[in-house]
Amino acid sequence: MDFSVKRYAIFYLLLYVAAFVLLVYFSFFFQWDFSTPDELRREINGPFRKWINGYLSLLTNTKYSGPFCLLIIPSWIYLFNRKRLEASLFFVAAVFLIGIKGYINYRYAYTLFPLMLFVTGYVFVEKNNMNLQWRYVISLALIFLHTLFFIGFELYPKYSRRLQLPATPSGKDVFRHISTHKDFQGEVFLVNNLPEFYYHCKNKGYYYWCKEDELYTAEGKKVLFNNRESLTLLKQMNVHYILSDTIFGKDNMGFASFLDTHATTIYTDSRGRIIYKVRY
Repeated sequence: MDFSVKRYAIFYLLLYVAAFVLLVYFSFFFQWDFSTPDELRREINGPFRKWINGYLSLLTNTKYSGPFCLLIIPSWIYLFNRKRLEASLFFVAAVFLIGIKGYINYRYAYTLFPLMLFVTGYVFVEKNNMNLQWRYVISLALIFLHTLFFIGFELYPKYSRRLQLPATPSGKDVFRHISTHKDFQGEVFLVNNLPEFYYHCKNKGYYYWCKEDELYTAEGKKVLFNNRESLTLLKQMNVHYILSDTIFGKDNMGFASFLDTHATTIYTDSRGRIIYKVRY
């Protein structure tokens, strides 16, 4: 089946309208009573949202991708029918891989978006028999418009406050606190999923992720808080402080129980990041 430009547009609009109606209904009018706090924060709570905003987010998460995401479907059909099997298989494999491995963090889907938009623009102008120069111009224009959409509706509102906090003297920032207080000089931290620590602090830090209870060391990954030797292991690593975030508090009950029993909160910044001191 060979899509004309008109049929291409009709196919896209019908698909987009149907998806948009479903997304509006399930996002604003349907109540989900079952979810973890992390799933709710990422808007992947419940099976429908997990598929639409998670596994299939590369195609259907219109909140982040705007009106461009579904354009790739007719483009893929066009490439497949033109016997460009390598490109078709690449997109299928990429969507599958990102859906399985990266669905929980939507930023992984964006690794493929520039190429998706470029191919969409290229295919569209190819149907109009435009020359190669115009194909590149329109493809780049699609990427530019999508970038504006993303910055305006996602990046700027979400990160503008975060960017201002470290520059504001009155704003409490955990990394500035660690860097400027002598009590922390030479101290070793257990860092719970806060990679910014390694950009802002000179201290040694062991990277840890409480949800999977995985400690990342030179010898590989280890289970840390779901056993009886947690305090001994931390003492062997010379860890006296734990850096975490309030949103991770209930991701691992073993970790939360350890903090209640063997740690004291000594600092909380304006974003909810916390420094605990381990009691030996």
